[in-house]
Amino acid sequence: MFGLKRFTIRTSYHSTLKPNIDKIFRNIYSMTVQEQFTTSAKEFLVLCDIIWKKAPEDVEKMFQDLIDEIEWFDEIIPIDTEGKRTLCFIMGHHDPEYTKLFLYSAKEFRCFIEFPIHVRRDYGTFSLVGPPREVERIVDFMKEWGSDLEIAGIMEYNPKDRGVLTVLTEKQRSALKQAYWGGFFDFPRKRDARDISKDLKIRHTTFLTHIRRGQKRIFAHLFQE
Repeated sequence: MFGLKRFTIRTSYHSTLKPNIDKIFRNIYSMTVQEQFTTSAKEFLVLCDIIWKKAPEDVEKMFQDLIDEIEWFDEIIPIDTEGKRTLCFIMGHHDPEYTKLFLYSAKEFRCFIEFPIHVRRDYGTFSLVGPPREVERIVDFMKEWGSDLEIAGIMEYNPKDRGVLTVLTEKQRSALKQAYWGGFFDFPRKRDARDISKDLKIRHTTFLTHIRRGQKRIFAHLFQE
């Protein structure tokens, strides 16, 4: 649409960040940054979906321990907890290394990060949007900086496609979109798999595979444990 691509990036952490990362994930299995509400190079306010290794008895105490241990965190406000999952706001300030990287990248590269960002102890995954050449440049730069980046997927960028749709491959997105507009999910069904697959010029078994795998990816994203 705009000549932009969305690159799914998997990355390790810079050595200077690892000590704090290890502390964060002592009791946390994974963290998803759903949205960031500030764009400051020094401070952040984010909405996070946290999955604990085991259901916490006292969420507020767990968060206070993180604030005491992690110099990046200034305040953590729990919104809702259900079992091993907690939705919360996190306010804090960036590591100086990140601030330098943020300021340099904003001036040097014509790319931007699209949320959500998924973070685990050993790696993180996020979407980087930009012209292919610019993305290649920032990946090379990040590798020189000390992070091991891997491009895990590439697809066309459409600003209307955000959130859960970013987990789909291009073929899964196309199949689900065609199925929706073709009435495949209506009850009663308006068109069947054989009919819709002709529009996509693929076998109906291939169409159904894209639908099932696409649905599984969406459910895994929504209900990940």
